[in-house]
Amino acid sequence: MSKQYRTPKGPMEKILCEITYPLPVYFDRPSETMTKHHLQVMLLERCEEAKRIISMIESMADANVEKARLRKYINALHDFHNAADFYSAEAPGKPHLWEV
Repeated sequence: MSKQYRTPKGPMEKILCEITYPLPVYFDRPSETMTKHHLQVMLLERCEEAKRIISMIESMADANVEKARLRKYINALHDFHNAADFYSAEAPGKPHLWEV
């Protein structure tokens, strides 16, 4: 089975993406065979995309958006934080503890 990509029309195989969209930009997952340099470049690309998404989500806080959508974005950011597996704290003995 070929790779699936998330599109506005639902998941699609690459060949259908090529037919449907004139200039698609693909974001593939990393593989075990990639060099460290390639992984570093890929990480920076993903960080730039994440910044764009964060900016769009931030604008929702001041927009006339329904509560369900706000909860959806809050949960997406919450899940992102947990997936990143970073820990932060305000002070020694005062860690930030995120619900799983």
